[in-house]
Amino acid sequence: WSFSWPQFFGFSGLYIINYIDLFVIRKFLTISDVGIYNVAYNGFMIISGVILIINTLFMPLIIEYRTKKKYHLIESYMKKIPLYSIVWLILIFFGLFLSKYVIVFFFSEKYLLSIPSFNILIITSFFYFISICYLPIINAYDLIIHIQLINLIKSIVNIIADFILVPKIGIIGAAYGTMISYAVGLLL
Repeated sequence: WSFSWPQFFGFSGLYIINYIDLFVIRKFLTISDVGIYNVAYNGFMIISGVILIINTLFMPLIIEYRTKKKYHLIESYMKKIPLYSIVWLILIFFGLFLSKYVIVFFFSEKYLLSIPSFNILIITSFFYFISICYLPIINAYDLIIHIQLINLIKSIVNIIADFILVPKIGIIGAAYGTMISYAVGLLL
């Protein structure tokens, strides 16, 4: 129970991040802009799902290491995070190069306007990647409330950034708002 109840609040924060971009775009821009941004954000969510596999794979191991007091193995995992992050960064560069082709292949040329937002969200995945690499450790050491509070703070940052940026620079403002919120989450 102590593990699950904080998830309710933290996942609410993540849902807000997911929803607020579309809400603010709809409030200040057109329904067409909502559709264009939705393509970019759905691509980001697919990338995020792939990244989340890291937590699924490593959390049981980190918990086992902590339970069996194999702290050197946790330390070894943590020392590899910078290397994993460099590999992810290389994949981001490939993603930025290929984004135009991916959007056209899966959707059509009428969604080319989603590419700038998609590229910003691809870069945002770097912050998410590093955060997720640390998530098994945070969970293994029962810091669940901590991570859920971070998710709520991220959602507040995203709301503020969206209301400031979207009216000024359009759908790309929502992508920047998401990037800022994920960067803040990583720093916390």
